[in-house]
Amino acid sequence: MSASITVRLFGSPAVLVNGQPVTQFHSSRAAALVYYLAATNRSHAREGLATLFWSEWSDAQAKTNLRSTLYYLPDVLKPFMDVSRTAVTLHPHAVQEV
Repeated sequence: MSASITVRLFGSPAVLVNGQPVTQFHSSRAAALVYYLAATNRSHAREGLATLFWSEWSDAQAKTNLRSTLYYLPDVLKPFMDVSRTAVTLHPHAVQEV
């Protein structure tokens, strides 16, 4: 049986992997990033994500913050993501509910 991810955005937002809640986000922005990727259901340029989530920081610091946030995402989420030097994607076929 393959792993599945469920992202709930109505009511209290939640991420579940194989029915188990993912609660170990290191920051609220990390959780918000996953919710945003699920809700938009497409690939996003890293630069755009950095600007969106850390607009109050310089470009360089915003990109550093994004890189750090992606690194510290819970390991159970990483198989569902494609992270490259230029873009970040939550696999749309893996998300069961938004």
